[in-house]
Amino acid sequence: MVFCLQSNKLYVFYAFFIRLERRFRMAVQTFTQEEIAKNLKRIRKERKLNQKQLAALLDKSERTIQNYEAGETDFSISMLKDIAIALDIDWRELIGERIEIPIASQSEMDKYRIDNFGDIVSLLFKLQETYDVTMGLQVAKPPEDMEWKAGISIDGKGNGKYDADFCLFLENWRDKLDMLCHNLLSMEGYREWQRKTVAYYSSGAVTPLQGHPDMELCVLESGEHSYRWKNPNDDKKEN
Repeated sequence: MVFCLQSNKLYVFYAFFIRLERRFRMAVQTFTQEEIAKNLKRIRKERKLNQKQLAALLDKSERTIQNYEAGETDFSISMLKDIAIALDIDWRELIGERIEIPIASQSEMDKYRIDNFGDIVSLLFKLQETYDVTMGLQVAKPPEDMEWKAGISIDGKGNGKYDADFCLFLENWRDKLDMLCHNLLSMEGYREWQRKTVAYYSSGAVTPLQGHPDMELCVLESGEHSYRWKNPNDDKKEN
């Protein structure tokens, strides 16, 4: 009731969260711990992970994973959630439900072929030809700096529609590459993650440039230049 008085939106979110948590608990209670243990073992092997690798992902001991898979330790709600995140699956798969996850086709993956360096430059130009991403360019070189390096950055708190999503994607990508380097993820698993990620983000339409828009430039204290096209629709919203 307190939430309702303070904010209707907050109350609705709180009520939704409670219903989701209850549904989660009811679903888990429907299945025995033994069934969940068998599903965990099967999915772990499908992901080509051994018990030691899964333990490392969960920051647990290998013995803990052995106890779970042997049915000697009951699964808590929070543990099931952590396992689902570590295995990159929907938590319902652990209780036996088959979830159909969209996967991008090979033609979608090959939509932008990279055959030469010009293709890479062209792809970067396309990335900047939208109102929805605020792109930052960093360039450092002697004599001002000791090293010569350059980079592209996205401001997660920028005004672009997909600025935050872009940062979350890059964070997830970095984590997958780290797992790949430490043999915690197979190449097949990495390719599958790529296809799922492309399919997931394919529903997010971008706003193409219209006419001859003005460019907004922001120079940060670090010297980085941040660029964003000024969307004419923003002025209409303000009016």
